[in-house]
Amino acid sequence: MKITEVEAIVLRQPVVDGAIADGSQDDLIVRVHTDEGIVGVGEVDSAPEVVKAVIDAPNSHCIATGLRHVLIGADPLDIEGLWRRHGFTALLVTHDVQEAVALGDRIVLIDSGRISFDAAIDLPRPRSRASAAFAKLEEEVLMRVLGGGAGGVEGFGQAGGDSLAVVSSV
Repeated sequence: MKITEVEAIVLRQPVVDGAIADGSQDDLIVRVHTDEGIVGVGEVDSAPEVVKAVIDAPNSHCIATGLRHVLIGADPLDIEGLWRRHGFTALLVTHDVQEAVALGDRIVLIDSGRISFDAAIDLPRPRSRASAAFAKLEEEVLMRVLGGGAGGVEGFGQAGGDSLAVVSSV
């Protein structure tokens, strides 16, 4: 399966109140089309016009190109491969522990604005989600997130302001 198109669609209320500091007034929807007719839809929580410009930017030279041009022709399921080929660092905020272990070089749990867990991921790439080492690390992180076991974060994941951050520089 290959990506054939990437669309960046800005959604904005007719009147934006600059005093409101949240994403309820505008948003960016990203649609990723494949050669198999599958369309993935995502949402970006940032300044919509800025992200649209990053996606839509035309090629300038080999290290300055829009995200659309980087993604077209790529396998949408091979996120790690994209990171490896293009050599960039990414910060992923997720609630999916398995995704964090699969993609990250480091996992950081943030609880009520403070770091409550910070660990490097020392698993070889590509990572097999079926390996015993992967399962063990996933369980350790999940136990910390859910507050069970040694070093658990009491109440983590219940307040809505908690985050699982993953840093990857594949």
